[in-house]
Amino acid sequence: MGVYKKSNQREYTAMYEVTFELETITPLFMSGADRDNVELRPSAFKGMMRFWWRAVRADANTKKLWEKESTLFGAAEEEFGKSKVQVILDYDREVFGKFVRKISGLRSILSNYNGTKYLLYSVLLSQNRCFLDTGFRFRLILRSQDCSSLQGAVAALWCVVNLGGIGARARRGGGNLTVINVFPREIVEFDFQIKGGIDKILDWFQQNVKKIKRTIDAQGSHQSYSSLSAAQLFLFDSAPTWEAALNNIGHSFLQFRNRRSPDYHSVKNYLQHGTRPSTIEKAEFGLPILYQYRSLQGKRAVIEGSDSEKQRSASSLIFKALKTVEGSFYPMILHITKQQILAKRDRIRIRDISRGSRQQAVTVVPSNSQIVDKFLSSLKPTGRLAL
Repeated sequence: MGVYKKSNQREYTAMYEVTFELETITPLFMSGADRDNVELRPSAFKGMMRFWWRAVRADANTKKLWEKESTLFGAAEEEFGKSKVQVILDYDREVFGKFVRKISGLRSILSNYNGTKYLLYSVLLSQNRCFLDTGFRFRLILRSQDCSSLQGAVAALWCVVNLGGIGARARRGGGNLTVINVFPREIVEFDFQIKGGIDKILDWFQQNVKKIKRTIDAQGSHQSYSSLSAAQLFLFDSAPTWEAALNNIGHSFLQFRNRRSPDYHSVKNYLQHGTRPSTIEKAEFGLPILYQYRSLQGKRAVIEGSDSEKQRSASSLIFKALKTVEGSFYPMILHITKQQILAKRDRIRIRDISRGSRQQAVTVVPSNSQIVDKFLSSLKPTGRLAL
């Protein structure tokens, strides 16, 4: 791992570096200010690495957690300064352009995969948005003058690739990646290559997560923020394609949530009569939620946090596809620890976003229906693992 980079004429600074060859295995939705254009952004990768580092660390002392994270990844405060780890993306721009597709093409591909369409619903609504197609290969380079910091970053990247995704809809199957190669392989403590078979994969997860928790010095505390403490992993039978893999778990999610009472009728009554529901149970799956009723000539409502600065709340469920070295795709659901969808005194707001005349927005108290646990209990996984 020791690569020596010349800093001036008289002395050399040790620079440790590891390169990952990555491949997109589900559509990747990432852009800058112009959402119609696709970009691969190092800041997005670093941001997701920070998220997973925090999730693994699971420290009850949030001040200490922030200080440790800032020491590794940097912060605006002078005492922390720049990140100890550089994240560099390297790829052929011409080849990249050939993998950029219009969202209309993806809607056509998924015409027979209602479960997958359900997971990717919000991005499929766009008329002009583009995405990065599956099969695109690029290199991600992690570089640091500190070997320990580099290993912490590698551990976080392992989680990005194998526990989640990158870009929009990352918790619903968007931006899933696989590692094709690592160089130099001998200095990486974690195995990035998945070999097929449910039992083999579960053991692979168990062994790697154990090493990652040791590297990041996991505290194992239950947190109000998303953490890997007490997380549950659900694995299902393999499928030949990513579309079929996500369709498997997406269909189960669709069937559980579709027109579920009382939410479906409560929101419909609000749009028709302005009636305030007692709560919205499905908000426990994450916010915002978009409702649209064809029976009401396309009238729509959005469910979000009432605080203008905290309208979103990430789901505690992560849906993804894993790709093995043999080429099979395994559907996976990860349930991460998250105690509440909003801060204690926050409310859920229901807002009419239909064209024309609209109902006045109303707020309701968050539900505590344990609907996420009910969904997980309805699943029939081939294997499961407590992380």
